[in-house]
Amino acid sequence: MREGIKEGAGIANERMSNLLADLKMKKDYINVQLPVQWAQSLHNVFLEVRYAHRHDAPGCSNFVDEQVTLTEDRLKLSVLCLDATSRVKYNLDLALWD
Repeated sequence: MREGIKEGAGIANERMSNLLADLKMKKDYINVQLPVQWAQSLHNVFLEVRYAHRHDAPGCSNFVDEQVTLTEDRLKLSVLCLDATSRVKYNLDLALWD
């Protein structure tokens, strides 16, 4: 009888762990504009982007879904940071000079 109780408790624990993992992945995220330092000349573009709230704040080390789109006059960047306590989506939409 004890074996059946242990087995049932193990199955219930595994199901609860799977449910918690699914809920964490479906949790809404916070949208944050990326801090950026930008310089541009006729021939070069320099960007310093940090996956953080500010340049002097620690950056995100666990990120997924990085998307970069570069056109003639615009740079779009987004990344989803998976922090231990929350999920933050960092976005950048920068219009470049002609």
